[in-house]
Amino acid sequence: MRDEMTTPTGWDQSDDHALGSPALGVIALVVALLSVVCAPTYFFSVFAYLGAVVAVPLGLLARSVPEDRGLGTVAVALAVAACVVATAVLVSVGG
Repeated sequence: MRDEMTTPTGWDQSDDHALGSPALGVIALVVALLSVVCAPTYFFSVFAYLGAVVAVPLGLLARSVPEDRGLGTVAVALAVAACVVATAVLVSVGG
């Protein structure tokens, strides 16, 4: 009789937390903060959108991990705010 937590090769999966890495929420938050920094400038507003494209999926993945739920929520909120600010800057300048 085989153990339920091992694969046919014998690899124990009982403590495999691939998405449970605390770095996932931190990376999402750092990228979102960089987007917020770039958003108010006309020249770097494109980078705010690019950062938001990266930060939102990472933030949503971080929200699926109970330990990173707060960081993921903040990262998604900051990325959305960066998009709103970048859009307002581009519209106000006429670009």
